[in-house]
This record gives sequence, structure tokens and C-alpha cells, in this order.
Amino acid sequence: SMRDGYFEMDVDGVILTVNPALCQLLGQTRETLIGHPYYELLGEDDLARARQPFQRAMQSGAGKTFAIPLQRADGSLG
Repeated sequence: SMRDGYFEMDVDGVILTVNPALCQLLGQTRETLIGHPYYELLGEDDLARARQPFQRAMQSGAGKTFAIPLQRADGSLG
């Protein structure tokens, strides 16, 4: 079983699917995550850092794996 939080997004950065581990780590439900842009889960410092690799992946058309801290329901980063 996967313990790491995982999600997939479309070319616009909208979350399409999440795994149970991500929901547990963030203290959110699938319903509160799916359909929302990934950047809503990022802290301000990480937003700028994540934008560039995301744009490069979209331009190349290749899938990309990112490891970045995401914001939990309580506002803390994890």
C-alpha cells in the first residue's frame, strides 16, 4: 500500500484523483480536493517553486513527479 500522498492533475493543474494517504495527511476528503487547482494546497513559498517545473512538464507533454510540501486543513505544511 502507498503511504505517500499522491494526486494526479490535468494540464490546467486541476486535481483529478487523490489517494487515501493524501486525504489523511492533509486532513481533507476526496470531495474537498478533487476539482480544485493544486496550487490551493501550496504555501506561498512553495507556490513559486512549483510553478516552474509544472510549466516545463506541461510544455514538454511528459508526465512529472513532484515532491513538495502541501498545506493541511489546519494550515500547517506537511
